[in-house]
Amino acid sequence: MERHEELLRRSKAALYGVAVGDAMGKMTEGYWPPEIKKRYGKLVDDFMTPIQPQSQYTWRIAEVTDDTRLTVLLAKSILSREGVDEADLTRKILEKPIKGWPGWKEFKEAVSKGKRAKRTGNGSPVRVAPLGIIHPPDRLEELVRDVDRACGITHNTKSALSAGCAIAAAFSAAIEVWELEDLIN
Repeated sequence: MERHEELLRRSKAALYGVAVGDAMGKMTEGYWPPEIKKRYGKLVDDFMTPIQPQSQYTWRIAEVTDDTRLTVLLAKSILSREGVDEADLTRKILEKPIKGWPGWKEFKEAVSKGKRAKRTGNGSPVRVAPLGIIHPPDRLEELVRDVDRACGITHNTKSALSAGCAIAAAFSAAIEVWELEDLIN
């Protein structure tokens, strides 16, 4: 298999992994293992209808959350603009509310004032797979710049952006087939 084909295969696998992990995680979010067994009758190892009584939404089997939806919006923006374009991504996010995203109103309000939303949380690192795909590990300065452009619009805090940079770099190294020990270091 040629290098290009292998990188493409790994890139697709990374994006599928984001979606599958998100959909599986939705079923168990907020539960300790004993609670998972109580609600589902076993530990979750396959897709089932999510039992999330605290959620204001109804979730279908294998449905992804705002995390994957924002990842896909970022990937589509990168493809359409041939790189990270903060204004384009902002427009795409503003097109319609994203199911399950608690930061929608804060984001919309910040944008209306010409500012970036200052959310903490995991919204930055959970959507950076496309950035790890487009930046090889030896281009970390560009990766950091693009994490700021892509994630700072919704999560403009040091902790959120730092986490986004770390995970994007890990995706980059994993796609380039780094050994696990090198990836951790």
